[in-house]
Amino acid sequence: MSKSHSADFAEQVTERENDEVLEEIKAETEASVMNVLAALARVREGTYGQCTRCGEAISPERLAAIPEAALCMSCAGK
Repeated sequence: MSKSHSADFAEQVTERENDEVLEEIKAETEASVMNVLAALARVREGTYGQCTRCGEAISPERLAAIPEAALCMSCAGK
């Protein structure tokens, strides 16, 4: 295998790895945006700060750390 061919192959491998990382970042970003949009909908509905599973209040500390949280600590741990 020539040095040029090795370099091309290594570059292709790196590009594929970068593509995988970018796809993961994209998926995480899309999920974050969806969570924020859902939280904004709860604000409009007047249910922001209520657990969407059990209906109990989400602690102010949790909301300060994760403003888009939909679940209380108890339900998030299940």
